[in-house]
Amino acid sequence: MTITQDGGRLYYAGSDASPRQEIFPRSETEFFVRASDLQLTFAKDQAGKVVAVIIHDYDLPDVALRLPDWKEAKVQPADCDALLGNYNYLQDGQILTVSREADHLYAQLTGQPRGELFPKSPAEFVWKVFNDQLEFVMDENGRVVKAIRRHGGQTIEAPKLTD
Repeated sequence: MTITQDGGRLYYAGSDASPRQEIFPRSETEFFVRASDLQLTFAKDQAGKVVAVIIHDYDLPDVALRLPDWKEAKVQPADCDALLGNYNYLQDGQILTVSREADHLYAQLTGQPRGELFPKSPAEFVWKVFNDQLEFVMDENGRVVKAIRRHGGQTIEAPKLTD
């Protein structure tokens, strides 16, 4: 999910590549989309910094997304080419596929939505669609040998499959 500002207006775009929709304030922290049941509540810490968003949709249960506390690193897209490929997720026979389109890096588990990866460093990425972190581990020759996913307090290692 992405919240953007354009011309003094706020917009919401879901992670499923749906078009952005303008959101309107109900209060300082509560917003809504006019054409749907979607409502957003922004949670703030004691200093007043937004740290999470709660998504209310009458068709689905509420979902709270914690906003990661990090700054995106500058990584050249070509520097990510070594990360591309398939990883054996070792959970229900799933495969983790890492791909690149133009300047954007993506990860996708078998049967799950594809999500963009945002760099924290050349080997560490935030997978926003799941609010996860992916770390890529290299051997002494600089070849990527596995990905480590940190998800909901779990650490899952996924060895890279041979090219």
